[in-house]
Amino acid sequence: MAKYPVIGLAILSVLTMVALIQGDIYRMGIYAFVVAGILFAVAAFLSGMLASGDRNRANMAMESREDTRSRQALVLKLVLIGMPNLIGAFLIWYFGA
Repeated sequence: MAKYPVIGLAILSVLTMVALIQGDIYRMGIYAFVVAGILFAVAAFLSGMLASGDRNRANMAMESREDTRSRQALVLKLVLIGMPNLIGAFLIWYFGA
């Protein structure tokens, strides 16, 4: 599980290089926030947070235990990848590069 935050840091590094090439470090915060938002939105969609309780319960009844575990593992991986990007975006916003 430790490799997923490293993947997130690699994405953040690429975004930083793109922002430095463009000459505006504030864009790195925007890019990082967008990437984190997309990853968290996909994780929320896959976890069932955006569905009603009845629909969630019906989906769980039709899903095997192995499918549930693999889906939850994917959600955790997406959150771990998105977390460094969200932290980087907040640091840029707070300290104002």
